[in-house]
Amino acid sequence: MSVFISWYEYQGKLYYLTDAEVFSSKGKKVFDGFQGNDLLGHKAIARYFFEAEGIDITGGYRHEQINFWNTDKIPKEISDKIKDFDTYWGRMFSSGCFANDNLAYIVCYAANKWKIKASARLLKQHPYNDELEDIICDAPGRLGDRAWKQLLKQNPSDYELVDIICGDNTPDKLKANAWELLLKQDPSDGVLEDIVYDGSDEWKAKARAELNKRGYNY
Repeated sequence: MSVFISWYEYQGKLYYLTDAEVFSSKGKKVFDGFQGNDLLGHKAIARYFFEAEGIDITGGYRHEQINFWNTDKIPKEISDKIKDFDTYWGRMFSSGCFANDNLAYIVCYAANKWKIKASARLLKQHPYNDELEDIICDAPGRLGDRAWKQLLKQNPSDYELVDIICGDNTPDKLKANAWELLLKQDPSDGVLEDIVYDGSDEWKAKARAELNKRGYNY
């Protein structure tokens, strides 16, 4: 997975890609054959600024900061642009240059404003079940409800439902929805035991009760 934000440091100058470079006439030419997420990484930066110009970048330094919202860890030239993200990367973001892995990471670890932005985009990019889980468990507001509706169409496994039930930040309503569906799917003893081990007290008790109905003594 190529990382946003990535940059080169070479001869005292920073090199990184924004919409201006990627969607320029030069960008369309030099990035022929590149796909989506490729445009976030060092290979694309090198192609645009150095290889296309015949420049040898021996001695240059590659940098990246996956937690780009922590702008104090990024050079001010770049961090100032991140604070105005849509102006500099809005077109890349909306056209799929941020892969599902990039977006899911943001959903799991960023501040809420970034979680909301990444979740809304991820829902448009045909997310897999585990990526929908990330939204259900970590995104604020009604985005979790949207992800749950999508997950129902994609036949979640018992273990995916357990992840939702045991998620520290999963809304109670969605935990209850996952529990109801799990029971309809007749989970194995092992699946219920996972909730006993990893769930909150409320869900541990529910899982123990189900196991006791099966003749166990929990």
